[in-house]
Amino acid sequence: MFHAQVRLQAAQTPHSDCPWLVMDERNLPLLEDKLKAWGWTQEAKAQRLGDRSESLLVFRPTLDPLSQSPLSPAPKPD
Repeated sequence: MFHAQVRLQAAQTPHSDCPWLVMDERNLPLLEDKLKAWGWTQEAKAQRLGDRSESLLVFRPTLDPLSQSPLSPAPKPD
């Protein structure tokens, strides 16, 4: 159940329609290498107040150090 007005999408490379990625910390061992390859960098960790064993991770697009822009451009509309 979700209590926010968000549109959920499958994980993919960062683009303008998807500026942040949020995931359960328990999935990090399975996806960490793929997220790095796609261009995501962990920005924050939020623990659930009622259950300290449950945490959400927030990722932002990795920035290209030369241009200071996300490594992956937004996909072009068809």
